[in-house]
Amino acid sequence: MLADNALTAYYSQVQPESFAQIDSILVEPSLAGVAMAKGDGELAKAFQAAVQSLIDDGTYGKIMAAWNLTPSAVKTAEINPTVEG
Repeated sequence: MLADNALTAYYSQVQPESFAQIDSILVEPSLAGVAMAKGDGELAKAFQAAVQSLIDDGTYGKIMAAWNLTPSAVKTAEINPTVEG
């Protein structure tokens, strides 16, 4: 099965007898995000700060590890980041 990291991580968690995730095969990095109303910069900044606090205190890393998503983890929360491939 070829799918995104989140899906393969999920299947490896719920059906470990049938699926194993291979962390080292990342075809192309992609980002997931949150959409909000255009022009609501204050909400975007507040959401970014909240996610960054989860990264800083280790909560984000624990969540990513619990779902086998550590290879997909980001180091910083950004508004409108770009992916360099």
